[in-house]
Amino acid sequence: MPITSRFVRVALAALAALSLGACRDQPAAPVDGPVRLSVNAQVAAAGAALQVTITWLSFENESRTEHTLLDRAFPLGATQGTLPVSFSLTPCLANDAREQPPLSEGPTDVCVLHTTLVLLDASGTAIDRQSVPALEATRGATVSTPEITLGLRTAFTQFVSSAYRGCGLVASGNIYCAGYNGTGELGTGTIGGASSTLQRVQGGPWTTLIASSVSTGCALKTGGVAFCWGDNSYGQLGVPAASAPCPAGGNGGSCSPTPVAVSGGLTFTQLAAGYSTTCGIATGGRVWCWGTNTLGGQLGGGPRQPVGTTFPAPQAVGGQLLFTRLAVGTNHSCAIATDAHAYCWGYNANGELGLAPDTAKSCLKSLTTAPPSYDCRDVPTAVSGTQTFTSVGVGNGFSCALATDGGAWCWGYNGGGYLGLGTADGTVHPTPTAVVGGLKFTQLSVGPDATCGVTSAGRLYCWGAVTFRGQTDASVPQPIDDPHTFVAVTVGSVDACAIDTRGGVFCGGFNSYGEFGNGTTEPALAPVSVGLPPGVTPLRAPAGPVTLSR
Repeated sequence: MPITSRFVRVALAALAALSLGACRDQPAAPVDGPVRLSVNAQVAAAGAALQVTITWLSFENESRTEHTLLDRAFPLGATQGTLPVSFSLTPCLANDAREQPPLSEGPTDVCVLHTTLVLLDASGTAIDRQSVPALEATRGATVSTPEITLGLRTAFTQFVSSAYRGCGLVASGNIYCAGYNGTGELGTGTIGGASSTLQRVQGGPWTTLIASSVSTGCALKTGGVAFCWGDNSYGQLGVPAASAPCPAGGNGGSCSPTPVAVSGGLTFTQLAAGYSTTCGIATGGRVWCWGTNTLGGQLGGGPRQPVGTTFPAPQAVGGQLLFTRLAVGTNHSCAIATDAHAYCWGYNANGELGLAPDTAKSCLKSLTTAPPSYDCRDVPTAVSGTQTFTSVGVGNGFSCALATDGGAWCWGYNGGGYLGLGTADGTVHPTPTAVVGGLKFTQLSVGPDATCGVTSAGRLYCWGAVTFRGQTDASVPQPIDDPHTFVAVTVGSVDACAIDTRGGVFCGGFNSYGEFGNGTTEPALAPVSVGLPPGVTPLRAPAGPVTLSR
């Protein structure tokens, strides 16, 4: 496993504030005694250093200014050492516009400090960096933060966040998953319970991990052969229910705790999984889908696929279009054709297909003489407008796509600020509309109720209901404050994760079933590092605290 060879395990514990003296009616002379930085850690190569940056924020006239108290690299030896540091809190304490702790009113004797630790190699190149939760430094008190680990990374080439589960592909061709395992969705050969540490999916080696839904995972082997595992209640594994009965502890229906080959003998370049439907772009560009038409049209095969019908083998999507990118959701799917235009099919009650809902054109018309109660389309239908796209994603009642110029466009239901239009009014927008802010992205990921994007500078922005920061109803793109440079992001039902330039994965959200794979079920409002796969045994030294004290 490719991991870094240098590491330092540190904990910021006790950032003591400075006393300004007891006389309140005279200007106080701050006592800025030396602040000592003590390090008890081991690094695998001499010459590595720890870069410590401490900042504070001020807010005036709706603008935010970041002020630096400390920004310095300290050499680290192979044994315990003490690193002397000296800086003053006075600029922060004296500024009434400084950031205040939650629930505080007006100026207080508190500074909120933001700390970043960067592990450097002998050449000064950053090996790893971590941000520390904000510290409240107040006169005469101390504060502590959780332990921070630097330098322990394995290079993931892909990572997918879904409902209470995270899965990643590493360069060796192995896939590792953590989280809920009620129907074998971890792919380990067992069913039931959950794992808060990463477990290897059986089989492989894999070339691409490209689909993970609520309770199903799929991946490709060399040559594009598709395999899926987990729940098969709707035929979404691509095999008949009778061929994959759930072992004891499953849902009593159909599932497979180990990867099974999708029937039909097709080869694929991309797969996408929804709640009851899985689709893939076959070699050559045609889209094929399998699973169940729960509301109508999800399989895209036209009127020969009535509502509620299950097709456990791949079925060709109607029309002669060829596609390059694909996304599958709970009730609708979208794809980018070779001409860069978007097409969608399935449920359309909220304009998520990029069309104004029209029950007179509903795919249900051929099934009953009664007027349809909602709109759906059972073949790929062109999204309105002339905008061209490079990729697309689908959520619950909405869709978003990355335009050829890097802009983000969304359409459908605007509850919770899903469309990034600056409002969360619950209205329907069937025509693609540009997300406000004018940001340019290199990649987008759409979850059930949120979207995140990576800019060309490697920064993360999110909007909608749930993101790394746990924010609610963010109707415009919000920056995620993290020092890493990211290349990809994935948004699940209750979590989001991103891969940095070195293959490290950082996640935020609920982590209810240990889906971060870091050995805990603790939630994270800011990105935290995922765990290491089994078999990766990094050099560990007895690690003590890094202490900032007066």
